Amino acid sequence: MKAESMEKLKQLMVATYRKFGDEKALLLKGKRSYTGNEIADEIENETEFGIEMVDNMIQLTINLLKRDKINMIVGG
Repeated sequence: MKAESMEKLKQLMVATYRKFGDEKALLLKGKRSYTGNEIADEIENETEFGIEMVDNMIQLTINLLKRDKINMIVGG
């Protein structure tokens, strides 16, 4: 994956999670809960958890494409 594409994906994920702010937990992992801002910070700082979140988003997208659940727009 091109570095520019990866950076765009990261920035889109960060912006999306920041919209949720700190109001409520969005994700539970083990005994830890994460708010939108905390998830965004993890992605920006490229922590192990942040990298896992980006990887999971890529895997989810591939899975949805394979199952024909979403259509990909090229050149958008």
